[in-house]
Amino acid sequence: MRFPFARAIVLVLLSCAFNPAALAADPAQAIAWLGHRIADRGGFEFPFFLGVTLLSLLMFQRRKWIGFLVLYGVAIIWLAYNQSVVTYLDGLGADSFAETRDFDLHEAGFWLSTVSATIRPEISIKWLAFYTAASACIFACLQWLLGHFRASKGRKSAFIGSLAILASGISLAFLLSRSASFYLDNSDEFLTIKKNYSIASPPARQLGQGIPLLVYIGESTTPRHMNVYGYPRQTTPELSRLAREDRGLLVFHNVLSTHAHTSQSLLEAFSFPLVSDEAFLPIAERKRLLLASALKAAGVGITLVSNQGRSGSWNQAASIVFGEADRKIFSTESSRSGNSEIYLQRPYDHDFFADWFGEKKPVSLDRRNSIVFFHSYAGHGNYLDFIPEAYRKPVDAALSEEVRSSDPVVNEHAAETESYDSTIRYIDHSVGQAIEYVKSLNRAAIFVYFSDHGEIPGLGHDSARFRFDMARVPLLIYFNEKSRSENPALFARYQSLARQSHRAISTLAQLPSTLLDLLGIEFSDASTKARLQTAVVGMATSHAPILVRRTAEGISFINVNNFELKPPRMPKEKFIDMTDSDARSFVASVVNGKDD
Repeated sequence: MRFPFARAIVLVLLSCAFNPAALAADPAQAIAWLGHRIADRGGFEFPFFLGVTLLSLLMFQRRKWIGFLVLYGVAIIWLAYNQSVVTYLDGLGADSFAETRDFDLHEAGFWLSTVSATIRPEISIKWLAFYTAASACIFACLQWLLGHFRASKGRKSAFIGSLAILASGISLAFLLSRSASFYLDNSDEFLTIKKNYSIASPPARQLGQGIPLLVYIGESTTPRHMNVYGYPRQTTPELSRLAREDRGLLVFHNVLSTHAHTSQSLLEAFSFPLVSDEAFLPIAERKRLLLASALKAAGVGITLVSNQGRSGSWNQAASIVFGEADRKIFSTESSRSGNSEIYLQRPYDHDFFADWFGEKKPVSLDRRNSIVFFHSYAGHGNYLDFIPEAYRKPVDAALSEEVRSSDPVVNEHAAETESYDSTIRYIDHSVGQAIEYVKSLNRAAIFVYFSDHGEIPGLGHDSARFRFDMARVPLLIYFNEKSRSENPALFARYQSLARQSHRAISTLAQLPSTLLDLLGIEFSDASTKARLQTAVVGMATSHAPILVRRTAEGISFINVNNFELKPPRMPKEKFIDMTDSDARSFVASVVNGKDD
């Protein structure tokens, strides 16, 4: 085959498959256009395809049909998955890499089950045809050139094989180099948190007698699947009943977590900002005052009852956030088991927490200046693994096999949604049980429930594949009868805030100030109070960015205000506003009084 003939084949392919009008007008411009299109697809997609296809053609030339089919199949698979893999890798940040520290196989399995929703085959026949023809032409041209220099058949194969391996290797190296380098630079970021968060609290004081709090921390729970927030399936029968029958239960709408991962979310939910400009830095890089430090300064007793386990990647924040707790109780007590705790017998949330109600093993709600944290696990994937057998059946027939078969829209992620809704119904039972405990006390007490982050069944809560629903969380506050009668003004204020929450966005960054307010605590110095304590949940206020992440491209963030956020000028830092249409629509709907 002569070289001009091979070039003609490529030009004909360009004319037929891509931009015939541009090719007719200006062949050079058409080829340049195609080069830009290839670069837009990642730049290294074709070199790998070329390398593997050249090897497959060597197999074909030798009549090794199985080798040819296997190698060409690899090239097709690469083309099918390359775009979604590149998009996912580009979305990884330092927070994503932090999650790889001490991960366990169970969590890795759940991640794989959700990542398939993003990394999926999308193949273009035009691109496959072009890449295949271009590779065949290059193979023919190489054969012709090597023949022109009278190379032997063996040398031809060796040269083409070496060139193919080099092209594939360079392609993979470019694909992985940025992510690998970024991983090495950032995977140990949490080792710096203790230094950033080891700030002594300024003096704080308790106003009045104070009210003990029970704070229930949920796991991967979104209001979008809770009937008490308007979800059509009855996933929250107990909370929905309480909302109707007991005026002490206050339901706050439009609350957002500040991150899609547990550690980063809780670090911000349980600490105060010290430097305003640092709001645009990832939470692990900011200097913060821990809520626990302020509570201790005010003489508040702190108890942690955790079903999350003593250690492990999910517990990186808890070891810092609750480091000053007076008492820590874990369902899995082995401090050396790390993430292997997942294999230890983990009790169901409601059973574990019930052991700490009443007189058997009383939590410290008998003290007015006390706070107890329950850290739950139900809601984590795989969803049905952490709820009792009785709750694993479908909530109703809305997602039955019959409905799925007749409605392809319902069918997508239907199985995950079914499992998740069953889990929400169990969470409703566990949270409802805790509320009933607070309700039964013959002393004043307040209950607060929120989730660390949201969840999308089928996608999970991966920040590298962030969707806005991953940030939406429930927040409930319950005042028992004694607390209402002894603190009518406080209850009336939060009752009003719950009503106003339909028209105001809140984030978990407001939680520390909310908890101090409920406990009747404030910083002694007025200027310190004004600088550290934010608006409480339900109040209309401006917000710092959420989902602040350091990525290979720069520091990205999401804006949940109805005005533009202007990042501070920082040397060598590039800030990227990643606010999408879902976030903007959410903000607009709340501001315009159309809360969904």
